[in-house]
Formats: sequence, structure tokens, C-alpha cells
Amino acid sequence: MVNNKCIFIAIKPHGMQCNFVGEIIKPFEQKGFCLIAMKLIQASEDLLKEHYIDLKDCPFFASLVKSMQSGPGVSMVWEGLKVMKTGRVMLRGTKPMNSRPGTIHGDFCIQVGRNITHCSDSVESAEKEMGL
Repeated sequence: MVNNKCIFIAIKPHGMQCNFVGEIIKPFEQKGFCLIAMKLIQASEDLLKEHYIDLKDCPFFASLVKSMQSGPGVSMVWEGLKVMKTGRVMLRGTKPMNSRPGTIHGDFCIQVGRNITHCSDSVESAEKEMGL
């Protein structure tokens, strides 16, 4: 059972291709969060379409699925006090150019179509994503 002390975070294929895995994990460890699950995955088209079903009507949906299939990614579950709120602040948004330096997206991303991470935005989405 997922609780408000867990978050799902995925390192997308672009983050893997740029060798940012350690750089993404390190701040969560330094903050004191506990990595309770981690899996290297090459996501299928069906899995990605289910994962991003809430975006299915967006014009970028097909390119998102294609980008996510470009290589393996890392799926993780982190646990800790206020990890949902804190984790989202640490990653900071989907628009890298609006992300502050010192955040993962602010330091390592340059364009929306090549974001390096995904994270749950609610307890409900974390529960769904962990199930996938």
C-alpha cells in the first residue's frame, strides 16, 4: 500500500543516455530519503500509453511515447517524510528553462522533449505508477 511517504520517480532514457543516473539519485540520498525499489526497464509502447494515458489527447503524446522507447529507463520508489512535496521541488517542473539552478531539471535539462525524469504528482498517481 502506497502512503503519503512514497513517490515514484523514473529516470527517462535521455537521462540514462547522458549518464545522469548517479546525479539524480544523489540528492535524494543526501536529503535522507530511502530508495525502497529500483528497476531498469525498457518500457513497451502499451505500458507507456497506459502510464501517460492522461496525456493521450495532447499533440505531443506520440512523440513522448517514442522518446520514452528510445532506450532503457530506471523506475524507482523513494520513501521518507514529505518525499512527495520535497521530491517534486528537487526535480522542479517539466519546463527546464523555467527551472531554477540547483534543481535536477534546472541543472541537467535544456528542452521539454528531452526531460530526464518523471515523478508522481499525487499519492494517487504514485499508487498507479508503482502498480505499472
